[in-house]
Amino acid sequence: MKNDLTCAVVKDLLPSYIEKLTSEETNEAVERHLGGCEDCRRVLAAMQGGDDPAKEQAAETKEIDYLKKVRTGTWKRVAAGVLAAAVLLGAGFWYKTYRYGSYVDPSAVNITGVVQDENGIAISGNLKDKSLGVTHADLLQRTDGTMEIGFRAAKKGGKDNDFYYAVGAEGAAGEAYQNVQEIWMGDRIVWYQGTLIDEQTAEVWNARHAYVGDMPANAALADALGIRDVIGPYENELSTAEEPYGWTIVLQTDINSQILAGMRKDMRRFAAVLIACVDNLDWVEYRYTSDGAPQSLWVSAAHATTLRNADIKEEASDPARLQLLMQEWPEPIYYVDLVDN
Repeated sequence: MKNDLTCAVVKDLLPSYIEKLTSEETNEAVERHLGGCEDCRRVLAAMQGGDDPAKEQAAETKEIDYLKKVRTGTWKRVAAGVLAAAVLLGAGFWYKTYRYGSYVDPSAVNITGVVQDENGIAISGNLKDKSLGVTHADLLQRTDGTMEIGFRAAKKGGKDNDFYYAVGAEGAAGEAYQNVQEIWMGDRIVWYQGTLIDEQTAEVWNARHAYVGDMPANAALADALGIRDVIGPYENELSTAEEPYGWTIVLQTDINSQILAGMRKDMRRFAAVLIACVDNLDWVEYRYTSDGAPQSLWVSAAHATTLRNADIKEEASDPARLQLLMQEWPEPIYYVDLVDN
C-alpha cells in the first residue's frame, strides 16, 4: 500500500492505533508514515507516555490556580482567626479593666464608717487610688461573730470611687448581723465592737508578740508605731539575761532642748505601747543627748500603769483599747517615779 497518509490523518488515527482499534491495513500505513516522520513519532511517544504537552500544561495551570485559591483561603482564615483572637483579648482586657476588675489590697482601702443596727451592718469608705471605682464587694459573716470584707475594683468608667454596702434585713437576718463583733479586711482588722480601727492601730495590733528577745519582731512593732519617724535613727540594746526584761533605745542624733519636752512625751507614749504589746517586756529606756548633754528617760510597766490609771498589759487586750493607748496620752502631773537625768 502506497504511503500516502498525511501527518494530520496519522495524528487523528493515533489514538485508535494505540488502542488497537484500527485494521491491519491501516496499521501498516500508519507505521510506514511513522517510519519516515519524526514529528509524528514524537506525538505517538507523548500519547503512549501520557505526556501530552497541552494536557500537561493545562493540568499544571489548574494545579497552580488551586494552590493559589488554597493559599488565599488559608491566609483569610488565619487573618480572621488572628482578628477574632485580638477582639476577644481586647474585649477581655476591657471587661476586666473597666467592668469586672480585680480584688484590691486592704492597704488600698479607706473604711470611713461602719453602722450596726437592727437592720444589719452598713460599711462605707473609698479607694485610695482615685482612678479606680468599686465593682463588687464581698461581705461574709462567720459564725464566730466575725465578718470578712473584700472589694473588687476597676478603672472608673463611670463607677464611684466611694462605696456604701449594707447587709442584713429586718427580722432574723438583721438580728444575726447584730451579733457581729469584729470586721476584718484580709489580715487587717477595721472594726471592733463599735469602734472603727485605723490602719496604723491594725498594723500595731498584728505586730504584738510574746518575747522581747525576738529582735526582728521588736523591729516590726517599732516600724508599725513609726518610732524612727518621730525620734530619728537609733540602735537597740536588750536586757534579757534575767528579769525584769528591758529594751534600751539609743538615739543617734542630738535633740534640741527646745523640742525636748514634746519629744519626751512621744518617748513615754511609745514606751507604753511597746510594754503593752510585748508580753514579757518590763521596761523601756531611752538614751540620748540634748544640746550635747547626755540624758536618759526610763519607763517601767508600773510607771506606765500609773500614768494610764490602768494595767498597761491590759491596754493591748483588744484593738479598741490599743487605739486609745496610741492616740491618747495625758500629760502626767509629776514624774516622781521616772528616772529623768
